[in-house]
Amino acid sequence: MRPTTAAAGAAALLLAAGLAACSGDPEPGSPLPTGEPVASATGSAEPTGASPSTAGDPSASPTEQPVAVPTLPPEATTNDAAGAEAFIRYWFDAVNHAYGTFDVAPLEEISDEACGVCSSIASEVEDLAAQGTSVSGGSYVLEEVSAPAPDPTGVNIVSLVYTRQPLVFQDDETSTPAESPPPPVSVAAVLEWRGESWRMYDFGQ
Repeated sequence: MRPTTAAAGAAALLLAAGLAACSGDPEPGSPLPTGEPVASATGSAEPTGASPSTAGDPSASPTEQPVAVPTLPPEATTNDAAGAEAFIRYWFDAVNHAYGTFDVAPLEEISDEACGVCSSIASEVEDLAAQGTSVSGGSYVLEEVSAPAPDPTGVNIVSLVYTRQPLVFQDDETSTPAESPPPPVSVAAVLEWRGESWRMYDFGQ
């Protein structure tokens, strides 16, 4: 779906107003920075997409793990501030699920094609899967979310702070240990209401 003019304008305003990532924000496609888990949109303390190392045979591939696919909660389907906040939490669940299982479908379903960070995450996950690289840890954790009421065009600019838990890449021969967790990162996300649901239009750009 082509992005609407209102959403494009909101993204431009986001850049001009300096509401996007702070100076420590990572480049698109690179692991977004690390903290303690908080309750997700699905109500669990841990991200829905568990990493391959947390269940079953550690030597099994991520697709063989019995990991539940995150589902969009009803509270994330309302065109108001509460709905926008619940959607953001679910979006992070979908990102964690993608890294933990190599399944990018839930993330792509709720992300607009104009969202560069969303596309970069999906591409990185697909590359890891193609290379046979397993990932453990690295879950994104929402520390703060502030969602105002949507504007009349259905666009909502949500401010948030996130961290990321240590990430380890494991291939057939080597294991790359996680680096020290970076500090929390403050960004803004642009959501657009699409009749019955939200879509991630821009994230930290």
